[in-house]
Amino acid sequence: MIDSVYINNNNEYDTQYGVSIASVNVNGFATSKDKRMELNLWIHKYNIDVICVQEWYKLRDKDKYDLDETDFVGYNIHYTNLKTLIIYKNNLVIDLLNLNLNQEGIDATWIVMMNGKNTIAIGSVYHSPSFECDISELNDNINEIRKEYKNKNIFININGDLNGRHEMWAKRTDKRGENIVEWIGKNDLIIKNEKGINTFRNLKTKKMDAIDISIVTNNMNNIINKWYVNDELNDECGFSDHFCIIMEIEFNVRIEQVVDKYTWRFDVNKNHIYRKIVRKYMNKWDYFYQRYRNNRIMAHKLTHLLQLFIFKAAKLSFGIKKYNRNSFIKLQKEKKN
Repeated sequence: MIDSVYINNNNEYDTQYGVSIASVNVNGFATSKDKRMELNLWIHKYNIDVICVQEWYKLRDKDKYDLDETDFVGYNIHYTNLKTLIIYKNNLVIDLLNLNLNQEGIDATWIVMMNGKNTIAIGSVYHSPSFECDISELNDNINEIRKEYKNKNIFININGDLNGRHEMWAKRTDKRGENIVEWIGKNDLIIKNEKGINTFRNLKTKKMDAIDISIVTNNMNNIINKWYVNDELNDECGFSDHFCIIMEIEFNVRIEQVVDKYTWRFDVNKNHIYRKIVRKYMNKWDYFYQRYRNNRIMAHKLTHLLQLFIFKAAKLSFGIKKYNRNSFIKLQKEKKN
């Protein structure tokens, strides 16, 4: 959701009014190029600015995940554990937080968006059903964030698969749901989910549930323009049992121009790198083309995405960083020393 872009009069930075934040449990995509491509198309289709991802890595992946900067064109990836990560547009001015939880079974990754005195801390959280840990462990992270940004007006947004049910948002209540409700009550937080709106559908049994939750502070709740669930990835391709949650917020977020810091020089020794990267995404391209060829808008986005992938592959293979004269002289001196 981009309503407008405002150019700062002092030329310090630009701001974008309106931010789309999404969240989804992907059920493992560390070794699945198809899943990453599906998510790539989806975030471009809905123009998502930030997406919180849970369970991106599964034990069956056996440490063979190959995430790199070609996976999500126009976006950066931040993760501090193997259960949660955050994907965000590369023009957003973002603080990446490296916060750890000492409790096995609950994982979180955080980023911060700022504009003047206003600061939004966004957390991607996964609460495993296999561990009876307490969600109040998140207090450590929240307290650290408030301490770090003590002079700021802090908005907190927690998104994730918490595997908890309560009649406030689900059809029934379980112990973990009671734990979540007790925790938000003590910390003056709000559940943004709407009662009766499911966030999960088992791909085999078709059983519905609501276990993915958005938790916000009161001030964050006041700037949320829309909260809704999108089940497209679940319906069309069996991407995940979980639906995508999207919220649109009214916030002036800092953005910066993405400057190409590369010049080009063909290097025959790096040709194999270019071919490897392009082949990585071309193998399944025909599948996606056949799927979207009758959808003019998505076919256009798919073609544009292919162009960006090829450009990025060329940059990684043949791109050489630019240096101005002063930087070049400094670099030469450092080499001599």
